[in-house]
Amino acid sequence: LVDDDDTLRLLVKSRLEKDQSIVIAAADGEEALAKFKENRPDIVISDVFMPKMDGFELCRQIRKTDSTVPIVMLTSMNDVKDRIKGLDAGADDYIVKPFAPKELEARVRSLLRRSEADRGPGA
Repeated sequence: LVDDDDTLRLLVKSRLEKDQSIVIAAADGEEALAKFKENRPDIVISDVFMPKMDGFELCRQIRKTDSTVPIVMLTSMNDVKDRIKGLDAGADDYIVKPFAPKELEARVRSLLRRSEADRGPGA
């Protein structure tokens, strides 16, 4: 989970942890990429506007090493061209702020189900 907004990051982290998820949080794109390489999470949720590396570039960097991890862009950028840019960078989903936390949780569960199915049984 990467977002430079401390309040939002803590809110999303606590909501996901209620679903028994282990959440690794970062405040900027560079920190997120380093944590991604160390931990190989099951899903990435990223803001777009962040210091050091924006979410689009983070997404592209992750896709260079992992083509399968689900990536969700969570951002205030709601123009169609921005959504297309995020999806073209490799994101699997794009959620516009403000968002309903329950919808984010449902989308995360959906992407994780699909990701687990793609890996096959016992993977």
